[in-house]
Parts: sequence; structure tokens; C-alpha cells
Amino acid sequence: MANTKLNYDSSLRSNDDIDNQELEHFLEQKNNANKNNRFSHEVASNTIIDSLAKEWWSKKMPNCVINDLIEDLIPLLVLGCEKVVKEADERNLINTNAPDRQFNPVNYLAQYLMRNNPKYLRYAQTSPYRYAMKQLHEHCKVEVLKVFGEEETLLHDLLKKRQTDRMANRETTTSEDSRRRDLLKSAFHDWNVNERGWIETKLIKNMLEQTNDYYQHHSTEENIQLEVNPNHQAFHSHRMHIDSFTEGFLEILRSVPHDLFNNILALFSKCAKQYRDQVDEHEIDLLFQRLFKILDDKHIGYLFRSNVMKTLDTFYNSIDPDNRVKVNEPDKWPVVKPVLFQQKTDENRKKSSISTPDIDIDGTKTPDDNNRVKSDDRNTNSEKTDQVTIEQQENENEKSQHGSSANTLDDENDQQTRTDTNTSPYLDLKDVNAYDPQFRYSKIKEATNNLESLTFLSKNESFPFHERLINEEQFCALLKAFIGNEKDELTTTALVDFFKTLYNETPEEKTDKKDSIIQRERERQMRVAADTLFDKIDNTTLGSIKFEPIATILKEYKDESVLEYIQPILDAYKENQSLTKTQFYDILVRIHKIVHATQEETFDQLLKFIENRQPINRNERDRADLRHQWLKKLRDIPYRTLNVLYKEVIDTLKKDAETFGGQKCINAYIALLERNTEKTQNSIRYVATTADNADLLLGQTLTRGQGISFQVMDSGKPTYISQTKNNSRIHFFDENVKSNNGSFVLIPLKRTVRAKCNGCLGIDTVRDKKEKAFSNDEIQFYQAVALAFSETFGYVEFDDYMNTVISRASYWMNVRCTSIVTMDYYTYEPLTMSNPKERLLRHVMTNSNQKMTIVNEPSTIDIKEQIFKYRLEHAASICQPTITTFLDETHLIQPLHGRDGYCFALLDVNIGENKSLPLDQNIVFMQLCRLIYFAVYELEEEIVDGTSQRYLYCEQHFDENRIKFLFDRLWYRDLCDRLVTMPLESVREVIDNSTISDDMKKLLNIIGNLVMGKNNFTVKDVTNNNLFSNMSNFDPTIKNDKHTDTWNKAENILKSINSALLIQSEVPIAIIMYDWLNVSLTLYKMTKVQEEMQ
Repeated sequence: MANTKLNYDSSLRSNDDIDNQELEHFLEQKNNANKNNRFSHEVASNTIIDSLAKEWWSKKMPNCVINDLIEDLIPLLVLGCEKVVKEADERNLINTNAPDRQFNPVNYLAQYLMRNNPKYLRYAQTSPYRYAMKQLHEHCKVEVLKVFGEEETLLHDLLKKRQTDRMANRETTTSEDSRRRDLLKSAFHDWNVNERGWIETKLIKNMLEQTNDYYQHHSTEENIQLEVNPNHQAFHSHRMHIDSFTEGFLEILRSVPHDLFNNILALFSKCAKQYRDQVDEHEIDLLFQRLFKILDDKHIGYLFRSNVMKTLDTFYNSIDPDNRVKVNEPDKWPVVKPVLFQQKTDENRKKSSISTPDIDIDGTKTPDDNNRVKSDDRNTNSEKTDQVTIEQQENENEKSQHGSSANTLDDENDQQTRTDTNTSPYLDLKDVNAYDPQFRYSKIKEATNNLESLTFLSKNESFPFHERLINEEQFCALLKAFIGNEKDELTTTALVDFFKTLYNETPEEKTDKKDSIIQRERERQMRVAADTLFDKIDNTTLGSIKFEPIATILKEYKDESVLEYIQPILDAYKENQSLTKTQFYDILVRIHKIVHATQEETFDQLLKFIENRQPINRNERDRADLRHQWLKKLRDIPYRTLNVLYKEVIDTLKKDAETFGGQKCINAYIALLERNTEKTQNSIRYVATTADNADLLLGQTLTRGQGISFQVMDSGKPTYISQTKNNSRIHFFDENVKSNNGSFVLIPLKRTVRAKCNGCLGIDTVRDKKEKAFSNDEIQFYQAVALAFSETFGYVEFDDYMNTVISRASYWMNVRCTSIVTMDYYTYEPLTMSNPKERLLRHVMTNSNQKMTIVNEPSTIDIKEQIFKYRLEHAASICQPTITTFLDETHLIQPLHGRDGYCFALLDVNIGENKSLPLDQNIVFMQLCRLIYFAVYELEEEIVDGTSQRYLYCEQHFDENRIKFLFDRLWYRDLCDRLVTMPLESVREVIDNSTISDDMKKLLNIIGNLVMGKNNFTVKDVTNNNLFSNMSNFDPTIKNDKHTDTWNKAENILKSINSALLIQSEVPIAIIMYDWLNVSLTLYKMTKVQEEMQ
């Protein structure tokens, strides 16, 4: 600020010097009349003709008008024109004649002139550029007036006026500085500072970051970017006091206009309020944590989720309607029972053909064993894709053992709840002070000492979602979602007291919960031990071992005394030549359960028996151990860092050639499949290679017919050519090595269970002068490297597919949920693929006003550095839907989890200043979230299990772009299922209603024309002609030229229908049929686009 004042005073002194020079120059001219007369006339002539628009002077205008034009309009108009030109340049409109409907230069100039009216914006007169222009025009005016006489008097008056103006400007600046200083002091105290009177600088930097982010995403006249000068003394310290805060920001915001300064300070206050709210949430967390410890009296660390939801539902029904509006209703977002999201997934799991044998506790084979054990190849190193079938079956077994008593208890509780609700009055909420002080919530908080005292800044450990159990963090989040953003003191305190009094777990439930936790931990340890043994047996590192040797060893277990029990288990796998890790583990677990039921036998003893029967070859064992270490390192690399993965693959191949390949000189390269949109023809592009071939291969492409790459990818099997010399099948980029002797192996990059290849991995020795061939174990290791790469690359595919799904979901959310302002998509990625608990939040996508923006390099969200975004990572780490406010805007945060239960992504839906979505939009929002979960399950099925579901014509014929249809197809099928299952009585009731709307009649008529080919379809034909069944079997993606006109009519009808009124009618059939026609039309258009592309 000192530098600014110095520059400002210097400019004033320079202006005084200029005025004195002008006066001395004028007096000197007065003494020499001839020269002065000639000079004055010359200046006047040039000024009138060149500078001041000659026609103004030819017309006899009043002097006051002329003065206003010169002093006010011209400088303001010049600045306005400059703004127009700058805006046009930013929109790239300078060198084009194409009009821009979003930019009108005349309106833009008029808007600027109105906002900068000098009559009201006195503080804006101090702009250096504006002041300089004013001085220039004052000088021109003096020279003009000198021609007409009274030069000396006018000059003195003008100098006096300038001095007066300068004094007025100084007073205005001083007054504005004082006002801003007071506002900044008030903003400082908004942070609820402690008695020592300081706040941490980290908070201020976060506030500036949020301010810049706000103005970047909100249209403003000025492109504001507030940056902290790192050399400024105010920001050197770890803490800021009121003086450093005030003076520092006074200097940063000195050049900011009056109104924008007020807006920025208002945003600062919102940031301070946001921080106070986070501190308040921290206090609520501590309260709910104390409650959880009381409820979990056995200190197991979990409660039953169903019991918690039932207690919330009972409390909600017990309070009076005035208090109900202060909380969120159970079964409505975000207090959603898991079954709402899991029901469809469970149904799909029943239908899916996951090729893993069922595990029967009795040790007998299930009828489908022979069909299911043939082709299972789950990801063996990532918990996400290595879900243990035994764990799922054990959970089902536990449910079956305890389900009858638990269900009976639940029914009794439900009946008791309904009885209490119907017969007893509402729950009597006492005064807050009447409750236990340790479990009382109050909004009166003490000042915050520092950030380190708040536990929410510590790194969150990611917790998996469990359908039956809920841990402490998830319990606190669920209760916070229930009390909502209002956080009413009385309701929250009464809720805590209600849980303390009425929440109960029976002794059977507590035992069940404890046994379940112990069983899960035991199964985890068993799986780790079995995987370790599997790696010792797997000398090929291919992730599979031969079945016959293992079967022979297991038949000898317990001196063949349990062979009659083991043989049926082995028979289920007799058609398999090899076993994967999952199949190996399943066999051992089933055998262990049989033996353990007849005699005491630990799982470790069974593993030890198998290990002792393995042949010992120290060289092979050491080689396999080292290769397994290399492969584990490959699998641990996060999928987002593909360049690191490429380099590690090449380095691993080179290390193996040097260590176990006799110092071979190899060339290695990775080529990935890509689609050429211009030629609609696939090609492969070389993305990584050894250093010697980088200039030759990187960026090169091969198309079908060049070399054998596409043949290998089509067959899905590796190809080994022992002699490359003059081989016509190989495509050589370097003709000089075509005549060299060497070996060449080409391996498809694919998972074992999938038919689709992502590319090829090639290794050759054409530059090795010793002409060394590849051994069998080397080729097997290269296949293992290719498989490890493909497993990691599967996450890349999944990420791309999810981007497509989310873009379609956000499109429909914007169409059907008009209260949504923006929707952001974040991924929650593991730091290492082998440890799903440590994750990183990245911002990937934003949808605002139907404009999708995908971030090329996703930015990382770290709550230690970005304090105000704590809500995002917290929701992701606990995998719990959350509703929160941020800068006075309400955000709905929906985490997404996969098979392993860990959150891998989340949606941040901004609904602006609305406190919640309207009821009809809330229902649609829940439906679309469910559909996203269905899409996640299908994508995991396809990538992990190699199975896919294809219902529509477009999915069967557009394999390359099939994922684009996935979300729309899921919603379409969901709507069809709802139509088919709708009771006919309710349909007839609506149809027979004489007041049925014209919009409903239009929908019925056009739908009947589409699916049944019947014109003039009436409401009476709905039930008579089985319309809903035909709608369910209708495929809108099948090409039918007869329907072209009908589709055009359907589009016009949808545009003419007032969807808001139709939805508000609350007639389910009308809403479903409107959505059905809308989604069908969209699928038809998408199919048409794909057909035109091909």
C-alpha cells in the first residue's frame, strides 16, 4: 500500500509541474505576440479539425454541452469501446464476419456506459487511465479557448478547478479506504477468532482459492483473479492478526471497483460462515460419536444398519409435523435405505452367470457346479475385482441362520411402531436444557483456537459399504443426513436421547454381529494365506496352476480318510485343466469345512500339507519369486498414471532379459487399439517402446493387413516366430533389420475372461547379434506381464465407460430435475491398487446448463490444503449420501461404490439456493442414482467377468459405441418393467377418468401408433389391446422407415406438452409414459447418428 500511495502522490506532483510549465509557457508567448498568435491559431485549428469532431463546433451548442462532451462522454466512451473490442477479441470475432448471437456490441457498450455513469461513480474517476485522458482533454480545451481571448483568466480558473478536483478525489479515496478498512475488520471477526485475535493463514489462502473458483464459474463483467503476493509480509506468518489481514487485503483489492469489492467481501463472509459450519459439524460428530460408543456397548465397532434405520423411522413418525419439516424423511434422499440401491443389483446377480462354483456348507456340490467352474479369471491382486465368493456365501448363510429370529423381531418392532404411532400422542420434546449436558446440542460455540484441533483435517481412511453393518463414521454421517442442514438444536438433542433410550440389540443380534466380524477377518486371513501358497506353486507367473497335481495331492489328504467327501468337490472342476486363485481358494475352503466338521483341523494345516508335497526346485522357485515381485509392482501402479505403467512394463521386460535371459538385447513395445473416426477403421498406435526404438516407433500406426498384429488380437492367443529373417508376415518399420536373424513374440493385451483386446505387447531380438531365441518360461512371463498390464488397463476402460454413463445421467438429470444448477463428477482413486483404503479425490467432469466439460488433467482434492472441500472427501471415504451447503448453495453428494463396497466416485449436485429438491424431482433423482448403480454393476460384470448384457438392436450391432446406449437403455428397461408391473385397476381408474388431460391423450395416441401401428389410438384401447406389454417388447433402435414420420410427430408432441404440469398431476402412469416416449425418442436419435457414422 505504501508503494501505491507513493506512486499516487508522485503523479499529483507531476501534474502540478505540468500546470506550472504551461503557465510559464503562456506568459512567455504573451511577450511575443506574433509567435503566440500564430501558435495559438495552429493549435486551435488542429484541435478543432482533428481531435474534437468539427461538426460539434459548427452547430451552435451551449458551452455546458460542449464541456460535458469533452470532460465526461469522450473518456468514458473510449474506455467503453476498448472493452467492446477486448470482449470481441476474446470471442475470436475480430477477423470474422460470422455473427455471435450471444454477443451484441451495441448492447455491451450501452451496458458499460450505464454501469459507469460518472454521475454516480465518483470513486471510479481515480482510475489512472481515465485521469490521464481527462488531463489530455483539459489541455486541448485550454488551447481552444485561448484563441477566443481571456486566455490568462481562463487558464488560472482552469488550474484552480484542477486543484479542487484533485482535493475532491483525495477525499473520495480516503473515505473509500476507510470504509473498506472497516469492512475488512468486520470480515476478520466473521471467522469466530479466538481471544488471541488471530486466524491461520491457510484459511485465508483457501478463501482466496474459493473466491477465484467462484468468479471463474460465475459470469461477471470483470475477470477477477485474486492472488496473494508471496513476498507480502502479511502472508509470511503462519497466522494473521487483524492489522495484517486488513492492510494486506486493502492493498490486494485497491484497484477493485466499489460494487465488485462489496461482492468479494460478501463472498469472504460466506467462506467464514462455511468454516463455522464445518466447525459446527465437527461438534455434532463428537456428539454422535459419544452416542455410538454407548449404543455399541460390546465395543465391536459396528451397529446393525437395519436397526438404525428402523429407529430413525420410528423417531420421524413420533415427532409432530412442525418438527418433521426440520429433518429429512427416511426412505427419501439422502436418508435412503441401502435396499433401494441394492435391490436391482441383487436381481442382476441372480441372473448373471459368474463362473465360480457355489460353496455349500455341507460340502456337497450344487447342480450348477459343472457349468460354473469352467472360466473364472477374477483380478487376483486388487480387492475390488478379487471378491471372494466364499464371503458372499457365508454372509448368506449367516442371514439364513439368524434371519428367522431377526425377521420375527423386525416384524414385531414394525407392528409395535405402527401401534405406537396410531395410539400414542406425538413425542414430547423437552427444553434443550432438560437433557443430559453430555448429549446436548447447542449452536453457541466457543471460538476456534486453530485448525489442528479439528479432526476432520486428518486424512480420511476409506471405509467400505456393508449392507448389514454400519460403523461409527457412517453412523454419524447417516444421522447428520437425517437432521439436515438446519441442524435444529431441540430436534437433534431429542434424536440423541431417543436413540439412547429406545435403540436396542438383542443378545442374539450382538452375538451374530460379533461372529460376522470375526468371520470376515478370518476369511481375509485365509484368503491371504491361500494366495501366498498359490504364488509359490505358480512357477509360470501366469496366474493359473495345473489342476491334476493339486487334485492328486488333495486326494491323499488325511491318508485318504476323507476322500469320499473331497471327491465330489474335485469332480466339480474335473473339466478344468488349470485353476485360478479364486477357484483354488474355493476348493480349499470347501474341503476345510468338511474336515473341520468331523475333526479339529485348521486351515493352515491344510495349506501346510499341500506346500510340503510340492516338488522343490530352488532355481525355479527363486526365479518365480522375483518375477512375482515385479508383477506385483506392476499391478500396484494407479491406472491414472499410464506413462508410469508403460515405463515399468518396459523396464521389467529388460530386467528379466538381463537376469534370466542370458543378457539378451531385446526390443519391447506396447501398441494400443484406437478408433480412426475419419476412416471408420481400427488401427493400433505404438505408445511405448525401449529407448533405442523411440524415434522409430513412437506414434507410428498399423492398420488391418499390415503385419500380424490384428491376427493376434482377433485370435486372442500369443504368436511366437523363432526366425524373423525376411519373414513376409512381419511388418518392419526399419528395413535395415529385415535381413537380421532374431526371434519375435507378440502377445495380445487382454484379460483371460474377455474376448476384447486392447492392443499388443511385442518383444524381439532382431538387434541381438548373438541370435538368441526365447525360452518357454520367458514367453510365459511375457504373457503374465501382458495380463498384469491388461488388468490395470481394465480400470482405464472402466473410467472411460463411467465418464460416458455419467454424461448421459447428468443429461437426464438436467432434463427432469430442473432445480439442478451444476453437477460435478469426482473419482476416488486408490493410491496403490493393492490398498483400497488409501485413496485420492480427483475432479473429472462438470455439467453446467447442459454443457459438459471433461477435465483433461483431473485436479486433486486434498482436504489438508483445500479445507472448504472437506465435505467431498468425507462423503467419499464413508460412502454415505450427504446433503450440505457451500457458499449458501445446497449440494447433494451421492457416492458410488462397486463390488468391494469401497467408494470409487461421487456426484456433487448443486441445486443453488434451494434447500432441497421438490418431491417429484427427488423421486426422479433417486431413480437416476439407482440406474447409475445398475450401470456400475454391468460394467464390472463386463470388465471383470467378461459377460455383457445386450438387449437392444443398437447394443448388438454397434459394439464400438455400445456403452453410449447403456444408461438410456437401463432407464428404458426400468420404465418398461414399471409399466408391466403396474396394477390394471389403477390404470383403468385413470383411463376411465373423464377429466383425463389432452396431453395424456396425445401421449397414448402417439405411443399406440408406434408400438401397435394403430392410428387414432384411444384411451379405451389401452387395456383392451395390452398396450403395456407391447411397449415393453418394443425396441426403438430397430430401423423402421414406416416410423420416421411417427417419430417426428412424437418429437413435436413432446415439445408441445407442458412437462411440469404433467408431472405435477401426480398420475404415475402419465409420468411413466412421458418418460418412456422421451427416452425412446432419444434412443432412436442416437441409433440414427450411429448409422450415419457407419
